[in-house]
Amino acid sequence: MFWKDFLDLRKNRGLLASMAALPAMLVVVPAGVVWAYAHRPEDPNLAVIARYYEATVSGADAVRFLIDKVLVDWFAVYLIMPVFVPILVSSFAIAGEKERRTLEPLLASPVTGLEILVGKSLASLVPALAICVVAFGALCVTVNVAAKAIVLPTPMWVFGVFVIAPLFAFFGNGVAVLISARVGDSRLAQQLAA
Repeated sequence: MFWKDFLDLRKNRGLLASMAALPAMLVVVPAGVVWAYAHRPEDPNLAVIARYYEATVSGADAVRFLIDKVLVDWFAVYLIMPVFVPILVSSFAIAGEKERRTLEPLLASPVTGLEILVGKSLASLVPALAICVVAFGALCVTVNVAAKAIVLPTPMWVFGVFVIAPLFAFFGNGVAVLISARVGDSRLAQQLAA
């Protein structure tokens, strides 16, 4: 069941592109902000921005403070990705089978309902978690290059990517599969799950 859905996912280029759009944005935007801070350390506005956060720093300290602040702020945004990426795939899990009229032959096969559910869930969770880890790796590289220093990974980010993100992905997948089982249209399932 997993391989069937996984191979179907590989053939759907539009779905793959939509799965890559959010991670790409979550790598490019924070790296761009870090680059803007790191390449203008003499800018007096950086100390003003740091004072907004009640930090009394200036010069290179202000740059490092703002880079750390950007990464902490984007951490929360990053954790949205493991919830929404599996929704794109798992919303098609049951509703897509209903649309294609392939659910009845699937249920008549020797595969149990639990095996169908686990296979379809893994087919959305595995690519979603792989995308999250790859995006994290790309974020570490781009931010470190932009900052001209090693600022990622931090313990918070490592814990978030390898512990919290899988839990969020599991939650998002579960919601999407439940909704997909109740509706007959995969687009409606995707909208409701989101």
